[in-house]
Amino acid sequence: FNHYLRIRNEQGSLFALIDGDLAATPNGGIFKVPQASAEQERMQNLEISYTGPIFGKKMRKPEEPSQTLENRALEFAGLSADDFGRMKMEGARRAGIVFPANITMAWESEDSVRLDFSLPSGSYATVALGHLFNIDHDGTDIQTL
Repeated sequence: FNHYLRIRNEQGSLFALIDGDLAATPNGGIFKVPQASAEQERMQNLEISYTGPIFGKKMRKPEEPSQTLENRALEFAGLSADDFGRMKMEGARRAGIVFPANITMAWESEDSVRLDFSLPSGSYATVALGHLFNIDHDGTDIQTL
């Protein structure tokens, strides 16, 4: 999943839909996006997000050209979709972009600030903070909002 997001970032679609994506609503409904331009405004309004792969034998696959990005993530790991037929991993889709909720900030001292926020299950505060401060886990710059 993380490498898939890195691929999207490298090709400029970390914060944009692409044709063939599977998108999700906040309540978990997943739908096909044959034409990204038709749904991009909803993504910009935080109403939907593209989904990324948690690979497994029953994972719902996007259509091209989105599928090509997922294939690249598999190739990076030395895997193919056929490998999951032998494994017990079911697979799933997960929102590619999540947004913090319940955000508060308070100065703790002259040079220290406390930032509190909530994220959906499966999301990591370290990644959110990395985006806030433009630092990736491997120390490279990442695209920011």
